[in-house]
Amino acid sequence: MRNYCNKTEHLLPIFSFLFQRFYFLYIGADRYLDPIKLNSYKKMEVKIDADSIVLPFKPFIGEMVPEASCQADILRGTGSVLMSMTILLVNRKVDGVENIETPVGKFKCYKVSSDKISYSGISRNKTKLIEWYATNVGLIRMEEYHKNGKLISYKQLESIAEDFFMP
Repeated sequence: MRNYCNKTEHLLPIFSFLFQRFYFLYIGADRYLDPIKLNSYKKMEVKIDADSIVLPFKPFIGEMVPEASCQADILRGTGSVLMSMTILLVNRKVDGVENIETPVGKFKCYKVSSDKISYSGISRNKTKLIEWYATNVGLIRMEEYHKNGKLISYKQLESIAEDFFMP
């Protein structure tokens, strides 16, 4: 899994120094779309409109963080919408600080929980997301749970490019 910041990436160290509460992490919400569903439409045009996921530079335990959304429209050859998928990330909250170990190493992470609401056609699905973010790295681990508590999916950081960290 790779994390990419938006076009302001080169400004983040400057703003982080000046503003202790500056939102430092910008990740596209399109990563929350179901890749299996999207892959079934790979020969069609797919239009994606996604918010950025943001997290404060120094979040407080119990702090509510901004919600996010993403919509994917699968278009017919005529340009009309065949189907839409929408993801809403709501009730996003910083739950604590935990040390997380991955194949890359150990990270001190902020644990963030949220409700993920997915709409596809006429179906609606609600799951629980738990994510761990490390300062200056980004998303380290993500787990998604069914409403009955059963683990649905799990992703974690497997590698970091040599030139990822700033000097």
